[in-house]
Amino acid sequence: MKKICLNLEREKAYPCIEDEMYCKQMKTIVEPYLVSVGKNGRYEREPGKYLYYESYMAEDAAGTVIIAHGFTESAEKYKEVIFYFLKEHYNVFILDHRGHGRSIRELQKRDFSLTHINDFNDYVEDFRGFIEEIAVSQAGTQLPFYIFAHSMGGAIAVRYLQMYPGRIAKAVLTAPMLDIKLGMPSIQAEAISCYMVKTGRGEEYIAGQAPFPRGNSFETSSCSSRERYEYYFNKKRSCQEFQNNAGSYSWLYESLKAVKKIEKEKRKIQIPLCIFTAEQDHLVSRSGQIDLAEKTPYSRLILVKDTKHEIYMAPTRIQKQYWRYIFSFLQENREVKEW
Repeated sequence: MKKICLNLEREKAYPCIEDEMYCKQMKTIVEPYLVSVGKNGRYEREPGKYLYYESYMAEDAAGTVIIAHGFTESAEKYKEVIFYFLKEHYNVFILDHRGHGRSIRELQKRDFSLTHINDFNDYVEDFRGFIEEIAVSQAGTQLPFYIFAHSMGGAIAVRYLQMYPGRIAKAVLTAPMLDIKLGMPSIQAEAISCYMVKTGRGEEYIAGQAPFPRGNSFETSSCSSRERYEYYFNKKRSCQEFQNNAGSYSWLYESLKAVKKIEKEKRKIQIPLCIFTAEQDHLVSRSGQIDLAEKTPYSRLILVKDTKHEIYMAPTRIQKQYWRYIFSFLQENREVKEW
């Protein structure tokens, strides 16, 4: 395992959208382009339970990237990410995880703010099925498959890699949710959430969390780029399906159990991992990310200074080096014993 501090002053940089032009270029360049080349659909993994997804096929593709978004997010938040992968000739596939965005909600009450799951393994099986039944059928298997995953999506991706080796060549994990910051010992949080689930209150809001838009502000968000924050916040405000804002006790209980399973089986992953950790992350702890990097043979851990949890939503100064490193990692052809 190699630890690296991302050099934000490096002269060579990836050409990202500039902060001051962000909203204009997203609306006039990125969004129209993605509409022209992308498709969307509904993936039915279980009868009557549909998951929304988007697919983008690149010209002269170098590989296929599967994106796993984070907690309370949706595919809509990843337009800039998708754009960069397409520019570098990668096919892209992304789905809204169940309970998120335009996918099935498994709540007894209609509440688009509340993010709920009955079993974390449903996320993993959705992800596996989406790769095998949608991405493989559209992109074929001649080119390598990669994963780009953020936060909760990182936990889903890691669990998938542990359970289903062989399909993915490399994975980029950006602030993966491998150890959740809770303000209390995890054993206590697990006991409380377990009690709420077992007493029929698993669909209630986690204490301290609230419906959209209460408590939403750039200053308290996980995003360090105001332009990127406001761009997506305006989309959330205008579309009820994007308004995931809090978790249920069942989501918390299942996520804590998943983190424990990941911890026990970290050594099962035998592919190169590029793990980004944010200096100012207030949602997930770096300890789980370090532990994963240390227990997997082909991993590198990259510290990104001056940014919060959503590294892919950082200011352009950081994005330029972040994406330079990601594409350098994916384009390396040799799998070596040490980085």
